Amino acid sequence: MKVLYAIQGTGNGHLSRAREIIPILQNHVDKLDLLVSGAQHQVTYEHEIKYRYKGLTFRASKTGKVSYFGSILKMNLFRFIQEVKSLPVEDYDFIITDFEPVSAWAAKWKDVPCVEMSHQAGVVMSKPRCKSISDLFIYNLMKYMCPTANKIGFHFQAKGKQVFAPVIRSEVRALETLNMGHHTVYLPGYSNAYLLKELTKYEAQWEVFTKELPAETSIQNVQFRKIDNQAFLESLRTCEGVLCGAGFELPAEALFLGKKVMVIPLKGQFEQFCNALEAEKLGAEYIPELSWKYHNTINLWAKSKQKIQVYFPDQTRSIVSDLLQNVQTKINAKETSASPRFIPSPQKI
Repeated sequence: MKVLYAIQGTGNGHLSRAREIIPILQNHVDKLDLLVSGAQHQVTYEHEIKYRYKGLTFRASKTGKVSYFGSILKMNLFRFIQEVKSLPVEDYDFIITDFEPVSAWAAKWKDVPCVEMSHQAGVVMSKPRCKSISDLFIYNLMKYMCPTANKIGFHFQAKGKQVFAPVIRSEVRALETLNMGHHTVYLPGYSNAYLLKELTKYEAQWEVFTKELPAETSIQNVQFRKIDNQAFLESLRTCEGVLCGAGFELPAEALFLGKKVMVIPLKGQFEQFCNALEAEKLGAEYIPELSWKYHNTINLWAKSKQKIQVYFPDQTRSIVSDLLQNVQTKINAKETSASPRFIPSPQKI
């Protein structure tokens, strides 16, 4: 079986999850090629990537807000269409997309079997409540970014038959945690200058991981560190708490490790707002923005000795294996259709 695994590269969570899924795929298929679109991630990648595209993405300002104007300026639909046309999905038996639009639209256009396996699919299938026009816009964007009939979702809590608990990397599961007193910070939606201005208002020790850094440096109680997987894992292993955006993988990993967590969603990013509410149900603290307005909340959280107990079962291997087994069964039976049912009782959106 020849499989193309396509990954959205505009966030670290997609690539972190892929690190766990790729070895499983390699052990089950005859040929596996990788595609990554977008270039805003900071995670280094050891696997060979056959296709790289610009794709589609949203951009953030330096103060934690989604920049719709900047996103539109950078969004080249003509280029995107050319990328979709040029991708040879017909060379593969099956496409798996982690919220990656080029591969999903190419598969739809050329009638190649495709399933979306992503956190965004989990959010969409959970049917969150939209409170504004912008919420509805983001929800529909998540819904139609990957126009696949079949979806497997991941969320903070399993929901139904097609939404599973988070994928926790094996290297995170193997960590022996300690509390060395510092707080690990990953807030890529804010500039270093803004983070320094805000974090020095508190007595806590902060380790801030950032790509905007020529060399590691410490200013008062804030240590700025370059993005590095091993360095970040060590900081995560030994921290007292994690202050981060309301993405998915990092808050889930921190909760799994028993760390206290505070999440701050990007303003205008409905998906992150949904994540914040779900993480809050598991014991995380949620604030709308990093500012003096929430000084007391941040200060109390930083001084808190809160204990978190969350367990996410390791289901990744069985999820991927079951998917591929169903795909292989269909291929062996030589069944083809415009909307193939590779997944038992798939939820159609």
